[in-house]
Amino acid sequence: MNNVALQAYINALGRMFDQAEGAARPGNGDPPWSHMFDPTKAPDEALAWLAQWVGVQFEIQSSLEPNADFFARQRQRIVSHLGWNRGTRQAMIDVVTPLLTGNKSVFFEERSTSAYTIIVITRTAETPDPAAVERALLTQKPAGIVLTYVTSTGRTFAETTALGQTFATSHATWPTFNDRKGI
Repeated sequence: MNNVALQAYINALGRMFDQAEGAARPGNGDPPWSHMFDPTKAPDEALAWLAQWVGVQFEIQSSLEPNADFFARQRQRIVSHLGWNRGTRQAMIDVVTPLLTGNKSVFFEERSTSAYTIIVITRTAETPDPAAVERALLTQKPAGIVLTYVTSTGRTFAETTALGQTFATSHATWPTFNDRKGI
């Protein structure tokens, strides 16, 4: 075997590890491998791998979409993924909002019957699919919390006050608290 063939063979073997070596190499004062776990610094080809760490499913790229736009959108999906805020009130609102119409109203009653209960209320007129909203809420519900989800035709106290109604006039329209809430 001549030296040229041996050198080509060794180079081919070495190239298999170029990508891993590049990922492990520290840069800009960062520790080795750190840029592989930062969605703003990770190379495009590593984003699908990084997305799985936070539960983001990588989208399929359209043939009409430029690579730069596609990867920028995927980076944003990794950074803003709901999994980072799971269990928070804001995560529950964020997961429900796309399923609502109109004003997309979401109301919370936390600790209504105990410290471990949440009642989430959406407007009946703004909720085309209540079952889908409840399923979405359950994906973000904190562990150990009892969630009650209802749709409502009633108004909140703030809304009745904004309409200029006093307690006496709203009491005539809705005699009980549950009537007012629309439950």
